[in-house]
Amino acid sequence: MASIQLSNKSTMTMTNGTLKSNVKFGNGWVNGAIQINSGTTFNLSGGSIEARNVNTPNNSYMAGVRNGGVFTMTGGTIVSDNYAVNTSGTFTLTGGTINGTNAGITTSGTTNITDGTIQSNKYGLSVSGGTTTLGTNNEEINITRPEITGELYGLYISSGNLNFYDGLLIGKTNAYYGPINLISDGT
Repeated sequence: MASIQLSNKSTMTMTNGTLKSNVKFGNGWVNGAIQINSGTTFNLSGGSIEARNVNTPNNSYMAGVRNGGVFTMTGGTIVSDNYAVNTSGTFTLTGGTINGTNAGITTSGTTNITDGTIQSNKYGLSVSGGTTTLGTNNEEINITRPEITGELYGLYISSGNLNFYDGLLIGKTNAYYGPINLISDGT
């Protein structure tokens, strides 16, 4: 179940406003305030998405945005009491703020992050498969953007490939956990 579900090759763009999803479930999966299915596209350039008051069983989770298609975020805010963004599709972040209680972003798909602020009480960015790229592989290294903060780890990698070219990782336990495949060869 989702507040908004995109399917059948649809495209949606959000430029302002607020989408709030207050979920209290007893059984089953809770997909997200916005569910992006395969073959569909969602563009967020402004406004806010809020998934609050999440009360789901142990086998369920709530995300501000659950992506199985194509999701591009250039601005705006996503806040969730659980996962702010859960993606198994293609996700591009070039701006905006993402804040989730358990994780700002969880990814098992193709994720490219060049800017923005990601925060969480646990993991800022959790990688469990696919390929995730932070920054751009060029001669200039940006040591402040994107900014990824987690109370435990800024970046947590359990599996998948992580290319780290730019950014700032902040974690109270450690900045990151897990293997980083490629790092910038810039100066």
